[in-house]
Amino acid sequence: MDTPLTTEDKNLIRLATAWADLFSAKEAFLLYDQCPHEEMNYHLLLSLVTCYGRPFLRRDGIGPVTDTDEYRSFPDFPNDGMNDRHYYFMALRNMFYAHTTLDGVRLKLIPPNVQNPDKPICRDVWDFNLGVRTFHSQDYKVHVRSAYPVIPELMARLEKDIGEIVPSVAKRYTDATTPFEVDTGAEEFDLKQVMAEMKKRDQDRQQESGHVRK
Repeated sequence: MDTPLTTEDKNLIRLATAWADLFSAKEAFLLYDQCPHEEMNYHLLLSLVTCYGRPFLRRDGIGPVTDTDEYRSFPDFPNDGMNDRHYYFMALRNMFYAHTTLDGVRLKLIPPNVQNPDKPICRDVWDFNLGVRTFHSQDYKVHVRSAYPVIPELMARLEKDIGEIVPSVAKRYTDATTPFEVDTGAEEFDLKQVMAEMKKRDQDRQQESGHVRK
């Protein structure tokens, strides 16, 4: 389609993809809330906070939902408690789940031939134990449950805003008698091409730093 992508089109795409990300976060929470296994809770909470954070961070070709006029000041709920729920999920994501930070790790070194204090082993070489701060115990679920209401609240707000934009975008594409796809202008996805571009960026970075992989 030759129809150029307008600012309004892009805003609609931002809002729609934000809603989809929050829907995934909601699904992850519902599974997490009923899961009795702490090992699985880690992965479900990881999925929850990662999906929740996606609309507010850099997204190639789309941009964060905060680039739209409606969400430029977000979080801007009238209820400060709801704003705190947003920051709670973003803090878990940024500090402990999507990235590794010094606040989230503890490293212990064990000399050769010394009993490992945390494992039933004794090695003849240096060993290490890495402790990672986690929030997936069954006892911690009360805090995640307390923060959860921000997800359906924001989804409802996005649905309302999407409904207000859709008619204006749609009239540029169709007579409203058949379904249609908004043309994003993006080329067909090529994973090998993306991998090649990532490799090239790494090679350039290594060359600049003087640490060239041999």
